[in-house]
Amino acid sequence: MERLGDNVYIHRVDATEFLVTSAVVFLTTRVFVFDTSISPQAMEPVKTMLDEQVGDRRVVVVNSHHHWDHTYGNAAFAGHDIVAHRSCRKLMASQGRSANESLPLAPPEGVTLPTISFGDRLSYIDDLDTVHLIHTPGHTEDSIILYLDKGRTLLAGDTVEWPIPSLAMRDGAALYVRTLRQLKQLPSTRSSRVTVRGWARRSSTPTSATSPESMRPSPRPS
Repeated sequence: MERLGDNVYIHRVDATEFLVTSAVVFLTTRVFVFDTSISPQAMEPVKTMLDEQVGDRRVVVVNSHHHWDHTYGNAAFAGHDIVAHRSCRKLMASQGRSANESLPLAPPEGVTLPTISFGDRLSYIDDLDTVHLIHTPGHTEDSIILYLDKGRTLLAGDTVEWPIPSLAMRDGAALYVRTLRQLKQLPSTRSSRVTVRGWARRSSTPTSATSPESMRPSPRPS
């Protein structure tokens, strides 16, 4: 676990060809787990941290979108709230029935589906900070980000990728540009202290960056 600030930690998992990042945010009354990586076993360091430090806080798990490398560890948190965009549950269920051979098999524990959903935005107000979950379509139709208002930290999932954004949606480019414009309107986004991406190739730049320039889409090579 890597500490990014007083109350934010990230957990990286080596998925052979790429690194997958989850994050943990400790607030006064809640602890947020942002994405659950590739399996329940991959989330053991996070579970250990929660066992030691959660106290009487409520655990809230957030799925940034339905893709397997962000949700296959959900079963590690069965019994806790799992929050996602309202289309995520349907897309996860469809993914579970997929005949796509390139999709890794679900873990033996299964994949727990989200229990709470929202549309455009869901906010949790806490004495320490305010957490905003915001719908950011482009990479997928159900993509969301987590933004810490006072901490000026953006947990971007796959909404922000480097060097070239991956758009799984057909005709997703226009939505993605609109999403980036939306993110620029967030309070203090222009001076965001940390942006954490959820995915990176092993040879790419780190999954966290101190500059909001990482939010800008890079041109595709010609």
